[in-house]
Amino acid sequence: MGMTVTLDRMIHTIATHDGLGKELDLGECANAGGDLSPIDVLAMSLASCVLLVMAKAARAKAIDLTGAWAAVSDDVKEYKIKSITVTIHSPQSPSETDRSFLEKESHACPVYLAVQDNINVNLTFAWGCEAARPANCRPAPQAAACAQTTN
Repeated sequence: MGMTVTLDRMIHTIATHDGLGKELDLGECANAGGDLSPIDVLAMSLASCVLLVMAKAARAKAIDLTGAWAAVSDDVKEYKIKSITVTIHSPQSPSETDRSFLEKESHACPVYLAVQDNINVNLTFAWGCEAARPANCRPAPQAAACAQTTN
């Protein structure tokens, strides 16, 4: 499916997914205009892709990832992305074997594979952690402890 990006005014575009008809307003990379920047979208795409790849792998092994979410940030210097940091938070606390499996599967994300050679991607995992869950996340069962790993 194709996509179209139109410069509709100075330093502002509308990106459209032709097949779905969905639009996204994008502004300059420095976020001066109050719109999402292409760098924001890339960072969010990476986090979304990692979550979706993990969810697909979890579903195949009947591992519960209900309520998982990602915190994502980027480090940009002179319009160059130096790094993207993604922390996957899961209120669920799967077994150590399942965690290892899911963390390994996360690296099969096509967006991760596309950027990893040019951008430092810091991917970490917080298992069994409800702390700092954003307001737009759906409630998940409470978990007692939070185990964080880096992969």
